[in-house]
Amino acid sequence: MISIQKILLILLSTSLMIGCAKNDISIYNLGSKEWNNINVSAGGRSFNIEKLDEGASHTLRFNSQAEGGGEISADLDGKIHERKFGYFTPNLTDNYEIMLKDDGSIWINEGVDN
Repeated sequence: MISIQKILLILLSTSLMIGCAKNDISIYNLGSKEWNNINVSAGGRSFNIEKLDEGASHTLRFNSQAEGGGEISADLDGKIHERKFGYFTPNLTDNYEIMLKDDGSIWINEGVDN
């Protein structure tokens, strides 16, 4: 028979592991133009990256606080470009690559190993 202490230890370990699911969103500027005021919302969290120079990248690592889809908006040459992506939950991990291009397009790769 399993003791109560072992059961509590197993439950505590399981809840800690589930609550530690991290998400990675890597954003790459694939062009030669500077992207500004990059806003990312995902998993109940919001992030702002002031600028991303040509060829630069930035990775966001976070735990989801709520369920919901992701969204990115960014300024290129004074015009705002937006794209929705993914679905985040507090108990699951997900990885995305977001590529910003000079023509204003935003490409999304899901399930990548960052």
